[in-house]
Amino acid sequence: MADDRVDSPDGTNAAPRAVLIGASAAALVVLILEARDQWFFNDDWGQWGSHRVGPRIDRPAQFFFGPHNGHWMTLNRVVFEGIYRMVGLRSYLPYLVPMFAVHVCAVWLLFAVMRRAGVRPWLACAGAAMFAFFGSGAEVLTWADTFGFVAPLAFATTQLLLVDHEGALDRRDAAGLALGVASIVSGGASLTMIAVVAFSLILVRRWRAMAVATVLPAVLWCAWFVAIGHEGEHTLVDRAHAPKMAAYFWRSITSSVDSVTQLGASGVVVVALVTFAWWRPARWCAHGKAPVAALASGVVLFAAQTTLARVNLGVELASSSRYLYVGGFLLLPFLMLAIDDMVTVRPRLLPVAILFVVWALVANAFAIDSFARAWGPRKQAIRSAVATVAQLDGVDALAPGTRLVDPAGAFDPEWAPTVDVIRELRDHGDLPAFARPTEADRLAWSTRLLIRVVGPPGPPATFLGRVRVESDVTTTAIGDGCVDLASRATNRPPTVRLSDSDTTWIEAATPTRLTLRLVSLIDQTIGEPKQFDVFGAVRLHTGVAHTEALLAFDAPTLRVCG
Repeated sequence: MADDRVDSPDGTNAAPRAVLIGASAAALVVLILEARDQWFFNDDWGQWGSHRVGPRIDRPAQFFFGPHNGHWMTLNRVVFEGIYRMVGLRSYLPYLVPMFAVHVCAVWLLFAVMRRAGVRPWLACAGAAMFAFFGSGAEVLTWADTFGFVAPLAFATTQLLLVDHEGALDRRDAAGLALGVASIVSGGASLTMIAVVAFSLILVRRWRAMAVATVLPAVLWCAWFVAIGHEGEHTLVDRAHAPKMAAYFWRSITSSVDSVTQLGASGVVVVALVTFAWWRPARWCAHGKAPVAALASGVVLFAAQTTLARVNLGVELASSSRYLYVGGFLLLPFLMLAIDDMVTVRPRLLPVAILFVVWALVANAFAIDSFARAWGPRKQAIRSAVATVAQLDGVDALAPGTRLVDPAGAFDPEWAPTVDVIRELRDHGDLPAFARPTEADRLAWSTRLLIRVVGPPGPPATFLGRVRVESDVTTTAIGDGCVDLASRATNRPPTVRLSDSDTTWIEAATPTRLTLRLVSLIDQTIGEPKQFDVFGAVRLHTGVAHTEALLAFDAPTLRVCG
């Protein structure tokens, strides 16, 4: 009987390969189009080593080995740094290119794994094409930082295929070892992939090859984690959190199943796949089938890994898109082999199998667009914020480390860029040619960043500006540049207008809440409010170019000095 684990050389499998080439090219076109509204987001700001807060390339130990959310991300940082030095932040697409490249590699690696396991060519092509448009993992497909999720899968799966051979150790095993080491410095999924490679070699009883392939990467990863990688990691491994951990673990597995099937019947499918795994178990100890079994076991291992590391962030995180990408990759060959086996036993079920694969492919493809539409506006809001802050007149006076905190939630506070990062990017010409910000955006970010406490109150100086009544306030000039404000006790908050002064000294005899809003002198746009609680005295920076400040207060009296 001919070995159906490899493609025959007579060209009978050329058509499926040609179709997969077309599907890969079409997927790249779709991804480039869907990425048109994407921009630097959250963890992206934590990857390159120049002009940012975090590991810098001039601190090599931290840059190359410092953990990133518990992951060893050396390769990510090197890739980001190289692209940054070529294009700055003038375009996001170059940062997506490495991720696109390893994603296409992952597609073809799945095809190779399925063909080696004996999955018929057209079915393997359909499964790989479905992963090319894997919308369940759209977060990975539209976010440059997730290179660290795809690269470990690609490196380790290539190693898995290289070491899946009979006989003594040879150059394939040595090349596989190099890829295993590359995997562990690429991202967190590598820990699961080390175990996947080990399990595959155990199944075929290549003990020495298993030691060569996995001991060095495992030792390197453990040494890194003990030395530095554990910093900032938190787990909830105790009896009290056992129910939460169990819920996270089960949700991780079932969500991975749903991500591929798009049927929502994950529990039934899990039972069916487990049954298939235990049907003729000896098959998994053969070359070709062992990698499929090992990858499927990786779904369980990855669920356990993320449960330990991320359960403290909430059970809902188990079904996040980036985790579904990993779970779908690990599960897909096993699922397609089960379908192939079913069709072999019951040929009449072939139309059902075709219908299922087409459904999964179409549903996943549409999910890419849905995800991009949902997240594109948030990332464009980040782009708009950086553009506006880079063009603010007073941004150069802000203290280093001041973060861009957005009440609308566009930024994750941990990874929001800082004003000194934006100033350096601007001064080095590394930002795009932004359009002039709208007056509303300028006022909003001026309020958030430039209206601030500027130090201890100090004695009042001569008031150089003007105080004009807006509503329900009586003013009394008391000399030394100070003005006493008294509320008329109506239903409206007393408000005055401050102008022509950079700083304002405010004294309240009773606790009061101040509300400051900027008013544009250009088109009278009124900015968003910023509040301060005052008891005693405080000195505020209120001077923003081409604006006046509206000051409302809820105390009976207030003293304002310049």
